[in-house]
Amino acid sequence: MNWDRIKKQAKLQMIASGDLAPHEDTRPLESLEDMYDEYNHSLFAGALPEDLPVYWNPKLRRAYGKAFYTHAGKGKKRGTRTNCKPHKIQIKPGLTDRMTRKTLVHEMCHIWAFQTHGEVGHGPHFWSMMGKCGYRRGHFFANQLDRETDRWAD
Repeated sequence: MNWDRIKKQAKLQMIASGDLAPHEDTRPLESLEDMYDEYNHSLFAGALPEDLPVYWNPKLRRAYGKAFYTHAGKGKKRGTRTNCKPHKIQIKPGLTDRMTRKTLVHEMCHIWAFQTHGEVGHGPHFWSMMGKCGYRRGHFFANQLDRETDRWAD
């Protein structure tokens, strides 16, 4: 038996039923730039660029957020690139506060993964960092609200 998997499923069921409250940041949303700076230092030890533009983009239709970067070409491993340089992060407005926070952290994990490992997409380094940031694998909350359903879930 995989006890870690069983414990994780039990915890998710308890959160979904309301028996266990997940730790959530309930502070009012600050500016995206301020949240980026705070998360860069608290979750990524300042490893991401200090001056990366982060802003709202109401034209985003197929995603809640998008991390943009350039690269010098394909890497040796599948799903990697060489000399990745992040350029900006865009976030879709109108999300709930916690979905906005999660989306920003999600895009920051993409920046971290391709900046440090050349990894693009939802690879193992990306999901490892998402876990370290407090978000389990997947694009959903155990106790999600109507406006927090992610139709692009893995």
